[in-house]
Amino acid sequence: MTTRSPFQSPRTRVGTADPGASWTLPAARFGVTVVNDQTITLSDGVQIVGDIAYPADLETGAIAEGEFPVLLSQTPYTGETAEANDVATAARYFTERGYIYAKTCIRGTGRSGGEFVFWSPQIGADGVELADWAAALPGANGAVGLVGFSYLGIAQLYTAAALGPDSPVKAMVPACAGGDVYRSQIVDYGGMPSPIVDLIRTFGQVAGDRAGAIGVELADAIAAGEDEAYFRDYWRSTTVGDEAQAIVDSGVPILQWTGWDDPGMPSTLELYSALQNASAGRDLFAPMRASDSTDPRYQVVVGPWQHGVGLSDAATLAWLETWMSGADTGLAESATPLHLWEKGTSGEAGTGSWIETSAYPLVSDYSIAALGDGTLETTVPAVTSTTTVDWAQPTEAGASVSYDSEPFATGLTLAGPLAATVWASSSSTNLRLITTLDDVAPDGTTTLVSNGNLVASLRDLDEARTWTDSEGQVANPYHTFLDDSPLTPGEAVKLSIRLDPVITDIEPGHSLRLTITTQEPGPILPTPAQRATLPGVYTIHSGGAYDSSLTLPVVPYRSFETVGSGAVPAAFVFEQAGK
Repeated sequence: MTTRSPFQSPRTRVGTADPGASWTLPAARFGVTVVNDQTITLSDGVQIVGDIAYPADLETGAIAEGEFPVLLSQTPYTGETAEANDVATAARYFTERGYIYAKTCIRGTGRSGGEFVFWSPQIGADGVELADWAAALPGANGAVGLVGFSYLGIAQLYTAAALGPDSPVKAMVPACAGGDVYRSQIVDYGGMPSPIVDLIRTFGQVAGDRAGAIGVELADAIAAGEDEAYFRDYWRSTTVGDEAQAIVDSGVPILQWTGWDDPGMPSTLELYSALQNASAGRDLFAPMRASDSTDPRYQVVVGPWQHGVGLSDAATLAWLETWMSGADTGLAESATPLHLWEKGTSGEAGTGSWIETSAYPLVSDYSIAALGDGTLETTVPAVTSTTTVDWAQPTEAGASVSYDSEPFATGLTLAGPLAATVWASSSSTNLRLITTLDDVAPDGTTTLVSNGNLVASLRDLDEARTWTDSEGQVANPYHTFLDDSPLTPGEAVKLSIRLDPVITDIEPGHSLRLTITTQEPGPILPTPAQRATLPGVYTIHSGGAYDSSLTLPVVPYRSFETVGSGAVPAAFVFEQAGK
């Protein structure tokens, strides 16, 4: 049992500025000409259909002479016509600057043949063939880049894992695309189906085609608690983050782009760590240490954005030019491949500054805030205390309990993964806890710092993938989600609950509050087995033999060196030609 104070500042490596290079973004110099309904026959006979935007002569509108690099995207978000795919809108910024842009319908969607499977590695196998096709297009110079966000970003990762060395793909920018779809989107890391499952069903119902029917079938299987509700064969086969070594072996430089409020953000950061470890020959899924070497081919931007927001065509172009055209942008020499927005809690945008650093997680040893009798303490209390919460909506009496720290006189910064260790028992054979960490200002105003949740029957950890510090404190739990392990009514079990990682300043005079509830406001989506076993009265045990606590990645208040405060990190800010 640890007695470390939550207010101490473990030794950590803080960010340093990356000088970059003096380079100018190319100016727009072409028009756009589109060639629609191009058919690519794959080796298994399936026909993929796509549309191509070419650089065009500004005066004549004809396809420009010369050879150009090609950008390729694979999308399921398309209809039965070229207009639904709208390649010109997606391509314009890049085509005007000398790129051919090919946008293809994933097999089984839109105009493409074959059978669609959600998050299938088949997308990667198809991507390999499509990259070869793109490299040989008329007017192509043989170099291919992969682009797109959300599902289009995940398609890039599948392709990278399948490419192997010496492919025509020279760079990729998978935006808003983590390496673990199951934990980040299907069960929201906690074991209960997330609202995204309903979105999959809605997508299927609206699509009304082959892909749509498959979407409805998948969503229904998850909601019914069938195999697809667990991390079994289907999801294991689709978890591209587990292919980090194969991705690195392809040799393709990867810029991941996401936001702190994107559901895939945690697995994006974990994939960054795995890619860096793979490149250096380290344990793929171990946490990085401050002294670990990094490879500038693998970089991440995490900004103050939600899913699909904050994407920068200019930053994407800088990355592509670096690796596809050899431009001296400074990105290829970066010693700080992590570009992270410091959120803060004094306003929506926080400090408004970027941190340049290298290792994730950002600290190696964590601080502890122990749960007391309604308090967060610097040590585990000697006396055991208990409190109960009901399986109910959070607005109902008895459905929540809170624990408050003393104000922090000099403030502090939280930087990295967070976790809660909670001893709990239930009157039933299951329970679910939602942990919400808030910043509390002196006037009582609360601002969300982070949250997480866990269904206790899915509490089993994969010890090899769970991050702990030097004292064995769980900092980033990785649950197996293979099978339910029912509780014995009245018997306390130790739960490790993962909270979303952050970089957040807790201002001087502010305090922290941990609130434990059991349901989100509004409709919830338990499986039938969860709906039958979760109702009950839950007891939280703390103090004495029960080391219920928060694991906090504490560094001194605003100790990170910040670099720039614009819409993108300073490393991606370049002069625009033609201004």
